[in-house]
Amino acid sequence: MEIELVLLRHGIAEDFSKDGFDFNRRLTEKGKRRLEKRLRNLKALLKKKNGQRIMSSPLVRARETAKILKDALKIEKEIGYYDFLGEGNLEALLYYLEALNEEETIFIVGHEPYLSEWVEYFTKEQHPFRKGQAASFLLRIEEGSLMESRLLWSLRSREMKKLRKKKK
Repeated sequence: MEIELVLLRHGIAEDFSKDGFDFNRRLTEKGKRRLEKRLRNLKALLKKKNGQRIMSSPLVRARETAKILKDALKIEKEIGYYDFLGEGNLEALLYYLEALNEEETIFIVGHEPYLSEWVEYFTKEQHPFRKGQAASFLLRIEEGSLMESRLLWSLRSREMKKLRKKKK
């Protein structure tokens, strides 16, 4: 099965949450504004147009990023929150993806260092992920194993802003 997968790192988050727990760190106002302005530009880059699904880490900053993405792209389906995304469990992700509808684009909202590790696994090259960065892949998965992958595009938040300027 071939899947269009878009990895998205959460936006700029506070250094410390009020309660001191990393899980509860929120996006900063600047982080929210940047995502709101830039994520809507991704729609034109999607290969599969039949629908989108968002899977997110349950950490607060990822949940907030996923909600902004849902609103920006007008995605109707509810966001799914998965512990294995917050824990960086690639094996669980591959098995889960294989069970999904291949006609949809799947967005994964997650964290470093896992996103960089997954990109390196997909491409055999190092690609550090900055806050708000997105990368799209076509993946072929069989029996929970990655058989083939192709990087379609990778954009830092700043480059998403430039997409908007080109459209005008």
